Amino acid sequence: MITLPAPHSRWRDGLAVFAGALYPLGFAPIGFRPAVVVALVLFWWSLDGLAPRRAAARGYLFGLGLFGVGVAWVYESLRYFGEAIAAVALLGTAAFIAVAALYTALFAWLWARGFGGPLPFASRCLALPSLWVLVEWFRGWFLGGFPWLVSGYATLDTPLDASAAVVGVYGAGWLLLLLPAWLACLCSRPAVGRASAAALVVALVFTGGAAQLRLLEFTSPVGEPLRVRMVQGNIEQGIKFDPDNLVPSLARYVSLSKQGGADYDVLVWPETAVPAFFDQVGPVIGGFRDDLVAQGRHWLIGGFSFDWDTRRVFNAVRLITDPALPEYRKHHLVPFGEYLPFRGLLDALSAIIAVPMSDISAGPTQPEPLHLGPVRVAVSICYEDAFGEELIRQLPVANLLVNVSNDAWFGDSWAPAQHHEIARMRTIETGRPQLRATNTGITSLVDHRGRVRESGPSFVEAVVDVDVQPREGTTPYVNGGNVPVVLVLVLGVGVPGVLAWRRRLAYTV
Repeated sequence: MITLPAPHSRWRDGLAVFAGALYPLGFAPIGFRPAVVVALVLFWWSLDGLAPRRAAARGYLFGLGLFGVGVAWVYESLRYFGEAIAAVALLGTAAFIAVAALYTALFAWLWARGFGGPLPFASRCLALPSLWVLVEWFRGWFLGGFPWLVSGYATLDTPLDASAAVVGVYGAGWLLLLLPAWLACLCSRPAVGRASAAALVVALVFTGGAAQLRLLEFTSPVGEPLRVRMVQGNIEQGIKFDPDNLVPSLARYVSLSKQGGADYDVLVWPETAVPAFFDQVGPVIGGFRDDLVAQGRHWLIGGFSFDWDTRRVFNAVRLITDPALPEYRKHHLVPFGEYLPFRGLLDALSAIIAVPMSDISAGPTQPEPLHLGPVRVAVSICYEDAFGEELIRQLPVANLLVNVSNDAWFGDSWAPAQHHEIARMRTIETGRPQLRATNTGITSLVDHRGRVRESGPSFVEAVVDVDVQPREGTTPYVNGGNVPVVLVLVLGVGVPGVLAWRRRLAYTV
């Protein structure tokens, strides 16, 4: 007979680190979806029988593996583009990973504290994925949020991805994790009777029903398709904000925009394609803008806006062919990247890490869609598209999503591919196609079902011409956001939690 190591053994600690390192392989650019299932089965099984403090330690080890592999690109951003010395960049990356791992430690502690005792098989199968996704949701907003490598993104390109139109990325993740929860519980408490069978049937019914959502359309085409040109200038991050490079950069973008004539309705330049204030570049791009205005074309351009009344700077997107209309101003800023939190305490960081966008102000949290004639566009800038519940504030008015990004900060790492995967999920949640214009890639058109219809190469100059069909209508997720799913997750944790508490009382009486 094979005897498995005891729950508190160092062997299981190593298994937790391995499982954590395996988990990110389920996401882009690797995209081996079963890795998420296998990793969580191993991790959840390794927690069986542990006291809360010991479980938290093991959860922390899992988090070190997860974020150590999954977001190691933070080093590249700090070292090569933040101009920090290697030791400082390594220390900063290690600190980031160490903090992020606290979330998986929190999950493990809560699991051992609330569900470590005797509990019906089906209740454990329900509580495991509910608690995991609830902690993911918490990570997605606490202290500004870091919703990276959330399990729901692993449903993309599977029969479950359509469920995001109803329950969002967190609900889709919960459906996916019903299977590893059942397997982990089966490993911990081999139950071949009715309880195990019932839990499996429930999981299959839920996931099978979710897969049928691919047959439904919650939104419909409206108006005529737009011919859009997205320009990828491929400006190196090291010279992007150099004042001496401003005119050559803009000249490159204008030249690419004219390539093959102006056979388009809308021109889109990426985030900070203008690495200066909009009002400063009129002499360089004014003639080209006037030509587009005369031809009745629209031009969305990313750059910096300065408010003379408040003396504040904004990362913005402006419809520069109609400057009388309001611009979009980024409101969900990246800490340390666009602003310095706790500035009084951390101002010394600016002496060792160069952050050229560290004094950005936040725009309004309830932005209005931009107008491209009869078409309304919901704009997001870079990292903002990771927050689905914020994006839907511009819906259902908007017919189309536009995201402008500059992932050159992260070089040729996993970050751009992971970010593109996040953007794809927003199209399913909203039932809208998305135009994604970037500085170095991935520039693409994603349809309303999350499928990539057109995509340009990365790290080269590129022009991506697409036809995009605006849509109208409302998905259930747009109507309810994350609230219904979070309530279900709370019930999924709360009801088994109460059962576990009552059983512990019964054993102690």
